[in-house]
Amino acid sequence: MDEHAWRIRLVELTRLCALAGVVSASLALAGCQHADLAQELTAGRWARVGKTVDTFVSRERGRPAHVRNTFVHIGEDWSRFIERSGRNRARVATFFQDDVERWHNNQPKYAGSLTRILIGKPEMLELRAIELFY
Repeated sequence: MDEHAWRIRLVELTRLCALAGVVSASLALAGCQHADLAQELTAGRWARVGKTVDTFVSRERGRPAHVRNTFVHIGEDWSRFIERSGRNRARVATFFQDDVERWHNNQPKYAGSLTRILIGKPEMLELRAIELFY
């Protein structure tokens, strides 16, 4: 994030904190039954606004380092993936062949199951056909 965008974000955060303070102060000064408690809580919030802003500022300043770290880890993960892919290529190829063979070998079972489902109860033919094909 460039310096200009960072400053705009900080100004937005400051405005939000100020708005929260104004609302709290308005409630405290409205003369409600618990005005003392409202004033005490408002003072506590205002005391913590600086810490909140400092926390946001430090997090924003640390983001580039976090992004760099993320890219380092992505690179490491990608390297491991490439290495494993090379080792497992022959095994993966057998998965596809095994699936094709299993499908081919089970054709009689599929035909038998379909026949049993569709012929077993003629009154259910329409429902079963919809379940199978939709």
